[in-house]
Amino acid sequence: MRSTRTLITFFLALSGFLAVGVGALLVAPHGSKSAHGTGAAHATASPAAGAQATAAGTPQALPSGDVVASATPAAPGEYSLLADAASIGRPDEPSRIVIPSIRLDSKVVEVGIVIDKGRPAWDTAAFAVGYHRGSALPGTLGNTVLNGHISSPVSHKGDVFRHLPELRIGDEVDVYVGDKKVAYDVTELRVVPPTDIQVLNPTPDATLTLITCYPDNVYTSRLIVIGKLASATS
Repeated sequence: MRSTRTLITFFLALSGFLAVGVGALLVAPHGSKSAHGTGAAHATASPAAGAQATAAGTPQALPSGDVVASATPAAPGEYSLLADAASIGRPDEPSRIVIPSIRLDSKVVEVGIVIDKGRPAWDTAAFAVGYHRGSALPGTLGNTVLNGHISSPVSHKGDVFRHLPELRIGDEVDVYVGDKKVAYDVTELRVVPPTDIQVLNPTPDATLTLITCYPDNVYTSRLIVIGKLASATS
């Protein structure tokens, strides 16, 4: 009888021990997995890591939304032109020039001041006539200044003014602003040194000034063609 009770007590104790052991085994993996999940959440939500990721993915930008780019320095008071950037003209700026006597019909684009051999100089458009930014608008009082290449064997930017030396007094020059034509009559041709910038000065009447290098393939001087409004010269 005493042996039977001893066996029963032994089996009850063994059952309790096994139940506690199984429970501990079931709880231990769950606790470890939970701890791993908590660690991953902290890593994802780290403020420092988020800030670094944001900074790495954001380019340096200007207020206009353009990425910062270096440009050729310009003379004081002038905006520099970005290389190969298309010029966007205002609606009242010249867009086309036609000179029937030399069979010229070319688009006109705005040009500004660039640094040439360490000195500020007016840029010359490629395969087009350049309108000097800030000069008078066609048909208005003041000096409307246009320039172009007579040839360009080095830069290969065309020769839009190749036949400009063939102009004569009285020839007509038509400058277009959109569909509107402003007609000028040639009143003067002269050759000046490259340093004679007086030809760019404002004038009291509506004047057109065309400029190109001269003579061709030498380029030591500048050919200046002056025109006045056709209605004012008739």
